[in-house]
Amino acid sequence: MTKFVKPISGGHNVSLVNLESVNTGYDENQVLHDITLDIELDRVNCIIGPNGSGKSTLLKTICGLVEVWDGLIRIRDHDVTNAHPHDVIEQGAIMLPQGGNVFPEMTVQENLRIGAFLVDDKEFLENQYETVFEMFPVLKEKRSQRAGELSGGQQMMVAFGRALMSDPKILLLDEPSAGLAPDLVELVFEQVARLKEEGRDMIIVEQNIRKVLNTAEYVYVLDQGRVVFEGWTDELQNEDEIMKMYIGERHK
Repeated sequence: MTKFVKPISGGHNVSLVNLESVNTGYDENQVLHDITLDIELDRVNCIIGPNGSGKSTLLKTICGLVEVWDGLIRIRDHDVTNAHPHDVIEQGAIMLPQGGNVFPEMTVQENLRIGAFLVDDKEFLENQYETVFEMFPVLKEKRSQRAGELSGGQQMMVAFGRALMSDPKILLLDEPSAGLAPDLVELVFEQVARLKEEGRDMIIVEQNIRKVLNTAEYVYVLDQGRVVFEGWTDELQNEDEIMKMYIGERHK
């Protein structure tokens, strides 16, 4: 098929996340092939593509959860290639895993505290609690309640709040709407839109392509572990072949 990748622009500005010729996979099964990305500051990015194309593996590799076989990864100009996940967190990258995954036996506040487990500054923590509670007032009311007793929507709020507790420089969202009922999907994208309004940098892996393209500003398309397109979302919508392949025929 035609390859639509555009040249990565040069310059001396510090990128948010940079991958150079990254190869990786699981055991002997290679998933990512020579991935080179230059993700700039001040934008919401999304990664789309068919199942098995390597989208979630890409996020996990950035976060240090999957070993890099070859290549280089930098976050804010710091080399994090095969760094411990704690070191990646210290560079300001926080991942919201698929499904949120709250700790059901812990209270709401205990779940939130885990999101800033590397932080000991009491004043900073109190400020972050207030930031989360301002975004999700219901969590303040239920801060002493076990997370497992909350509704599905409230648990998703806890997951988002936990990801915000360390005041991350970049949020990596791994299919945040996967497996959710339609009303919860709407809630997820409402929260993503709020984070965008606050100026949060994000990389979002998502199967709900139409939803994520309405939020993201820049898009990467993966296919079989390779980048086959990158550009602004309106540029993608002008690429008929890509749109047909990943989103379906247009309805006029």
